[in-house]
Amino acid sequence: MEKEGSGFPPPEPHHFLAGKRIIVAGAGISGLSFAVSLRRKWEASFPSSMPAPSIVIYERDTKEDTVRRAGYSMTIRSDGLSGGMQSAEKMGLVDEMVAASATGRNGARFVIWDRTFKPQVEFQLAGADRGNKFPVPAIRIARRDLRRVLMDGLAVQDEVRWTVACTGAEVCPGEGGKVKVQLSDGGVDECDLLIAADGASSKVRGALRPEEGLRFTGVVTLGGTAHFDKEKGVEAWANRDWGFLTGGNRNGLFLAPVDQHSASWSVSYLTEQPRALMRPPYTQEQVDGMLEEALQTGKAFPKTFKRMVALTDPESLTLSNAMERYPFKHEKNERVIFIGDANHAMCQFSGNGANMALMDGWDLAEQLCQAKTLGTAVEAYDRLSMPRSNTAVWMSRLSIALAHGTGLRLRMYLLLLTVASWFL
Repeated sequence: MEKEGSGFPPPEPHHFLAGKRIIVAGAGISGLSFAVSLRRKWEASFPSSMPAPSIVIYERDTKEDTVRRAGYSMTIRSDGLSGGMQSAEKMGLVDEMVAASATGRNGARFVIWDRTFKPQVEFQLAGADRGNKFPVPAIRIARRDLRRVLMDGLAVQDEVRWTVACTGAEVCPGEGGKVKVQLSDGGVDECDLLIAADGASSKVRGALRPEEGLRFTGVVTLGGTAHFDKEKGVEAWANRDWGFLTGGNRNGLFLAPVDQHSASWSVSYLTEQPRALMRPPYTQEQVDGMLEEALQTGKAFPKTFKRMVALTDPESLTLSNAMERYPFKHEKNERVIFIGDANHAMCQFSGNGANMALMDGWDLAEQLCQAKTLGTAVEAYDRLSMPRSNTAVWMSRLSIALAHGTGLRLRMYLLLLTVASWFL
């Protein structure tokens, strides 16, 4: 320590990421959240003389496709089983997300209806603090709009390289070694830290952790987005509510608002084997086949569903196998960190994937800024992320059982959820 009056200035603080280069694989919810969070947290934690790390994000889609696609919506919550609203507030983006949401400041409600649209269980989704910390305790927001809010929150110096994906990575040996990242255009980039945020089918995870695959949940879903007459708006239920319809003879139906003039639907069924998937652009024959299969799968549900199928945008159609995986623990001093679905894949029945992605992005950025070493930062991040992700994956199994339940088992699930709704 310098003696008082020695005439020498105190040493500048140092951080292991100062001036380093970070690559983020994927401009989805978790990758964008991390980039926004790291920049905000770094500026709040260190003097301007500390050189910030540079951030480059690689994304396989075009910027235009990012805004045009992904018409389905997601729930951002603040209850005890989630924390997406809290993370958005820390990023300074909660007001922007509420303004961009389908539900806005009117509040949000998760509902389990019978097949006549009579509510059986209603969750008002109060905040964990039971106070008025947020404009609303939960919102429903289109994925494209959530990504747009996050992209607008990026710093000007953070770069997104569109139409180029990260396809693999190689960690160079030795402490402080670089990470070489293989790119879809045939190139190779290099960084000090790679954040793998490239989704459930992560190419980076496949290259470095091939044993950490996905598990089929036994559910296949068909879905799409219906666009209603702009003069009339969406169906009455979709002004703010979303949820499941029960009573579909072991088939499920999920409905949710996307914006003021559109709502998404997803019909599902149980099966032992996953389906061979189709990728857009679809042929007219494929479109007709998917719509007809959806109608047959959901034939027990009311006319509202049939009307939504008839009004569905063919480009929004999806056929997917509901897949999941529990989170894995990172190695000490690992220079490739997996966040969001790349680490803990959430199937669509979890209802919590976007929240986990927002929380992962903020928590990893915060731990990297607070820790003295990369190893302690990653350990602290795992301690935060793994327990909540395990719970979220487990909860998706309960949702699957509820959505496809019948008889006494369904009544038991509804009773349990009624009790749970008193505490959320």
